Amino acid sequence: MIKKAFRFQTAKVGRQDGERARLKVVEGPDKGAVYVLISDIATLGRGENADVVLMDLKASREHAHIKWDGNQWSVSDQNSANGIFLNKNPVKTSIIKSGDFLTIGNTSFEFLDSTTSTRILEAIPSQLHNQRKKTDKEKIEEMKIEAITSIGGIKKFMDKVSPSGEKNKRPLIYISLIVVFGFLLFLDDGKNKAKKNVQTKKEVELDPNYRDLSSYLPETKNPVLNKSAEKFFKLGFREYQQKNYLRAKKHFETVLQVVPTHHLARLYLTNCKKAIDEEIKFHLMQGKRGLASGKLKSSHGHYEAVQRLLHTDQTSPAYIEATEQISTVEKKMKGEM
Repeated sequence: MIKKAFRFQTAKVGRQDGERARLKVVEGPDKGAVYVLISDIATLGRGENADVVLMDLKASREHAHIKWDGNQWSVSDQNSANGIFLNKNPVKTSIIKSGDFLTIGNTSFEFLDSTTSTRILEAIPSQLHNQRKKTDKEKIEEMKIEAITSIGGIKKFMDKVSPSGEKNKRPLIYISLIVVFGFLLFLDDGKNKAKKNVQTKKEVELDPNYRDLSSYLPETKNPVLNKSAEKFFKLGFREYQQKNYLRAKKHFETVLQVVPTHHLARLYLTNCKKAIDEEIKFHLMQGKRGLASGKLKSSHGHYEAVQRLLHTDQTSPAYIEATEQISTVEKKMKGEM
């Protein structure tokens, strides 16, 4: 399933790559969270297949759709049990503008389009992947490396840097000497930069408040992999601090796919799994208590929380138990038991 929205525990999150709009929860069980929409259409509801998943028991599984038609945003009720309200007025389908308040069950959102959210939110680095085009300088640097390793690379590099694209007719041995000489300079320059970086790191580490996440990464021969792992580790670390253990777990697993020897990512991954296991045990226990005491809606919500936590492992005994108990709770709610 293609991801259409991202949930953050705090509203103080900068504009994301591909952001179309956002829904800030101002009232309800998810109060304080913000959902960033990265698609022109998203489903809101309590079901695990919804793009904006709510803990609200009064929300239907597929409660409403929010959609961009190229000119304006609109929201529509999807035959929900409790309907939708826009600025406290009941609506079936309506245009929604930045600053409007949308209510679903006990949950109220403040809707912000991408233009508004860009103006009012803090400018911090994006938490989604940031892809950019390589500069000409970076392309030439890649050609240098390719030139060192292959004859075809030498020719390609010389064609690139020669004026007007004219092909260099000098003897291959002469070109090879130039490239080797350039490579030696490149290595020497790299050593100097490394020394400079070590000195800078020592100076920075004198500051007791400094925390360099990249220092957690083990050295690899491929700097591209190192940067990629660093990016995912930072994402996982932020989610871990906000106790979004399920999202943090996915990021740390990605780090270990890129750099299997990343010991800190493995440690945090273990901690995430323990925290998720504790949440599952808590929800199962509360679900049983609710069922025993007749608090069926509360019990239903706790078992659904277990399903969300284990949606990628539906063969888990806990997931199977939660599914069976949901069926039991729903039958009791309908008076069939």
